[in-house]
Amino acid sequence: MKMSKKGKWELVGNIGIDSGQVIIVDPCYLNNWIGIDKKLTHTRGIRKGNKSYQWEKDFIKYDEPLKSESGKTPNGLVEEGWEKWEKNPDLGKFSWNGICQLTMKNGFGQLENLAVGSRTGWGDGYYPVYAYVKESIVLGLAIDFDLFGLVDDEFSERLGLDILEDNQSDS
Repeated sequence: MKMSKKGKWELVGNIGIDSGQVIIVDPCYLNNWIGIDKKLTHTRGIRKGNKSYQWEKDFIKYDEPLKSESGKTPNGLVEEGWEKWEKNPDLGKFSWNGICQLTMKNGFGQLENLAVGSRTGWGDGYYPVYAYVKESIVLGLAIDFDLFGLVDDEFSERLGLDILEDNQSDS
């Protein structure tokens, strides 16, 4: 049976975001979520040979002078050949740390086989969520993180959305 009408994008509602990131997950998996203590396990720093300096332990900013390196900054040491390192032990796990490490490192991706996650690009906000509906069947979802077209004013056009005009199907 062939569907006769074209679908249309409809506003589902808005999502409030206070961590600068979002996950899409089937609610039946929420019991598998590992902790929400928000204590990050991510670490990073610089090293050369046996010497190493860790972010948040030995320095807070990469342009902060290190006393033990005669006032040189971590950025300066990197320019001199020191290596930047990073450890993300929970990257991609279905957890608070997993989503934080995933979005900090890659911007978006898979959380185990249970969810997908993404940065918003603009941080916290109240973002509209649209559903593409055809004959009462939801065929897709889209979240518009670039509400004002500051980066890509073609996002809405590519999806067939027009948030400034009445969004009717052309059936």
